[in-house]
Amino acid sequence: MKQPGLRRTSWTAFGLVVALSGSVVAAPATPFPAFDGSRVVVAGVADLYTEILEVEISRLERASPQTYYVVVVKTSGRGDWATRDYTDQLWGRWRAEALPEKRALDPQRSVLVVLALQNRQLSVHAGTVLQSDYRLRGQAVDRQLVRPHFIPHARAGDYVTV
Repeated sequence: MKQPGLRRTSWTAFGLVVALSGSVVAAPATPFPAFDGSRVVVAGVADLYTEILEVEISRLERASPQTYYVVVVKTSGRGDWATRDYTDQLWGRWRAEALPEKRALDPQRSVLVVLALQNRQLSVHAGTVLQSDYRLRGQAVDRQLVRPHFIPHARAGDYVTV
């Protein structure tokens, strides 16, 4: 059986979307989870991710001024850009929810990663400081983070250790 390969990488002003080839049949999008400050949110699928990701996020946050949020959903909806659109809409919704509650969601230093399992897509929304000062825009995020760390695990179907 042929291993899925990289099908499409798309860059936006805020991040990128990586889709793995293969059959991508997505149902209507998983409802947006509410923002409660959790670093890992899993919606619509069994939670095999929180424990390991919280350890990694804690390690990353101790070594940098960024805050990281990872959202794993069953599906981000239909279409080649579904996960990018889902990520952008979730970011906007979370910003709106965080402000009145006075919860931290720093638009300059926060990183939001959405993994849509059924879509087989990953989208990254990097904060403005990461984009401007560190040049972590689409291609750089893809080259430095996604290809070396995500793609090998995703090809093996090992989303838990991504």
